[in-house]
Amino acid sequence: TSRKRLVFVFAIVIVLFIVLAIRLGQIQIINADEYSSRALEQQTRDVPITAKRGNIYDTNGKPLAINQSMNTIWVRPAEVAEREKKEEGYTQQMASVLAGILDDLTEEEIYETITSDTSLLRLQKYVDDEKTELVREAVSDGTVTGLQISETVKRYYPMGAFASHVIGSTNDDNNGMSGIELYYDKYLTGTQGRWIKNTDASGRNLTNGIEKYYAAENGLNLVMTIDEVIQHYVESALEQVDRYYRENDEYEPVHRSALRS
Repeated sequence: TSRKRLVFVFAIVIVLFIVLAIRLGQIQIINADEYSSRALEQQTRDVPITAKRGNIYDTNGKPLAINQSMNTIWVRPAEVAEREKKEEGYTQQMASVLAGILDDLTEEEIYETITSDTSLLRLQKYVDDEKTELVREAVSDGTVTGLQISETVKRYYPMGAFASHVIGSTNDDNNGMSGIELYYDKYLTGTQGRWIKNTDASGRNLTNGIEKYYAAENGLNLVMTIDEVIQHYVESALEQVDRYYRENDEYEPVHRSALRS
């Protein structure tokens, strides 16, 4: 009876071994390309490198639209979660510290972001150098963790609303929305670069991973026929005429954009 049981158990082990070998062969040989493709897709991160938008000048070379250097703060929630396992209550403390620096975000908003299950999230965009330096100090002394700072650009108009109907504007992603900014958008935008790298599930670079960097090609600059001095006098005269008509209620005020065009 014992011999029969032993033979029966041995037979089951042999069958399981054969099934395991078949399954292993199916994964490593038959479906090897499919699984390799999936692994490569999961491990590869394609980080876009933003190109600097071209500047806009008046006919004498005075800047009407330029780029202002700012910073974007990113967070890796997985690293924050690892720190939380070692130090209970750390996540709430980190949210409180960052809320004191990034006053545009509440502590609750920051906590929700840093506890997300996404590998990489943007915490805040267009952070000035002063606040960015405070964040760097907090990272260096270990007060906060899992943060990454990248340089970004924001469209800036040195003369404010000067010739605004002609120059136009851009959206939060620096894409032209109106005026010259929209009409010549494909020339001003440039070509976006790419940073391709292999990372693990938490977003950390793999030791033997592949890393390729393709630099961005900045947009072309644009010189307009508008003379800043002449345009300034024209706008001042239009404002005076507009104010006169409003005060005396003689005529319907003429829209400035129509006269500029």
